[in-house]
Amino acid sequence: MLGIHNRKIAVLMSTYNGEKFIKEQLDSILKQKGVIVSLYIRDDGSTDDTINILTDYSTIYSNVLIINKNKRRNIGAYASFFEIMDYAFHNITDVDYFAFSDQDDVWREDKLLSAIQSIDGATVDVHHDNRIILYYSNKTWVDKDLSYLHEDFITNRKSNYFDAVLPISAYGCTFVFNRILLETVACNLPIARVAHDLYMFRLAKLLNGVVIYDDKSRILYRRHDSNVSCERKKHAIIGIVRRKIINHKKFHGTKLYVSEIYRLHKSKMGKEQRHLVELILNYEHSMKDRFELLFYKEAWNRGPKCAIIWGGRVLMNAI
Repeated sequence: MLGIHNRKIAVLMSTYNGEKFIKEQLDSILKQKGVIVSLYIRDDGSTDDTINILTDYSTIYSNVLIINKNKRRNIGAYASFFEIMDYAFHNITDVDYFAFSDQDDVWREDKLLSAIQSIDGATVDVHHDNRIILYYSNKTWVDKDLSYLHEDFITNRKSNYFDAVLPISAYGCTFVFNRILLETVACNLPIARVAHDLYMFRLAKLLNGVVIYDDKSRILYRRHDSNVSCERKKHAIIGIVRRKIINHKKFHGTKLYVSEIYRLHKSKMGKEQRHLVELILNYEHSMKDRFELLFYKEAWNRGPKCAIIWGGRVLMNAI
């Protein structure tokens, strides 16, 4: 096996009108210490100078590749990342790990090496040759000028398959994952419109993967008016309230994800994971299943706060 300081890792990036900040992110990826980095970029139909910037970098650096330089179309960030994963599955055969990258953050120079060290440390006593491995970390929130806003305060709560149906604090821009997870997703790409990172986290949990959480921040997570991801929209909080409370009967965020995973990967699920998903798929039409979900042991094992919130979601058909 290659030494830890020689690991190959492919960074998968989707870009869209990122001319303002993308150079800083590209530079921070190319300056990663202790790993051999290759960068694969899919542009999602940018109309600004992004593609010219990417072209310049790909000309200068042999490890920077635009995978759709002459066939760009706008399909949205989530679909774009799934398309990059499909490309990686069919074309990238010589790397140990993969990572996602947003276009406007800045990575600390040890981000990727720290991820691999965390993975090696967590899996040293685990037979993981055929197991999904997913790493994620905290983030440092900064403004457009990289001035400090605040740190993430994600706590490493009790962790098992039930995490797949709880609110998720794992962000794709911090993910590092193995080829097994890439292949699992790319061989059966979801049809439903789901976020690539939330889908992968839930998939890893429901298929008994090794999920590793790093409480240290490894990236500067830039927030600005042009962020693509939905949480930065001006009325995001109003939207969440509307979806979860006013239109709660139409809010099936978790159910959408687990139903897609169940459809594609049912045979790979353990008994408990499969049973939980089947309860979620049926509880709106079965009092027996609803009652079992209300008192589901893993919700209660995490304390009264989790149990009350979970119970409310079950009662409101808001899973």
